Amino acid sequence: MSPLATPFPGSELRALLKLSNRRPVARHRGHYGMVCQLRSWLPAAIGGLYWVYQDNPYISPYVPIYAGCSDTSPSYQNYDPEKYSDTSARWTIDFVDNLCNLRFQDAVKEVVARRQPFEDKIFADQEKVEKEALRLYAVNPKKAKAYLTAYCRGVMEKVPPLYLEIRNRLITLFTNNRE
Repeated sequence: MSPLATPFPGSELRALLKLSNRRPVARHRGHYGMVCQLRSWLPAAIGGLYWVYQDNPYISPYVPIYAGCSDTSPSYQNYDPEKYSDTSARWTIDFVDNLCNLRFQDAVKEVVARRQPFEDKIFADQEKVEKEALRLYAVNPKKAKAYLTAYCRGVMEKVPPLYLEIRNRLITLFTNNRE
């Protein structure tokens, strides 16, 4: 398969190759989305969990936001479509998504190699986080919500630096100065 093959051709490439305009579930022009996890055996603040992504769901990490969260990280609140910012999760993910289209088949391997350990840790910690939230909830539901808010914000804060690292790796690997 060509390293240029991408599941996300833009309108110019579609026209050039005379491709039909089928819309995949994961699309590179997405803004955000989520998968909801609802667990009735837990208190709503803990049992309701959104796995949120920014931009392209194929490139973005999925980060947790519990129903009990009262706030999100500033990096997930900060997005100006007219001005790039390294502090915006959306912008850093979008930049990586755009770079992937230079050599998608090779670039996506780099993304997954760095994103997967980040997501694996979130999933590995989920049981421990929820046990602590349940312990706090039994004492004071507000403490559990504050704990979950701090946890989710902390996870989100790691996304821009991770995607800046991925961006820098892709730029270095796929620079045209090596041709």
